[in-house]
Amino acid sequence: MVQRNIGSLIVTQENQGVVGIVTERDILVKGKETAEHEELAVKDIMSKRI
Repeated sequence: MVQRNIGSLIVTQENQGVVGIVTERDILVKGKETAEHEELAVKDIMSKRI
């Protein structure tokens, strides 16, 4: 995202269309709350109400 100067991504799911949005800020805030060795899934950090 940083390399392409993209601040947010629309999240889609097959047969459901748009299901959320994830922003650079979402990643930074949730990443800070999560231990380094843990993985973050988009579904856990995306905003679902758009």
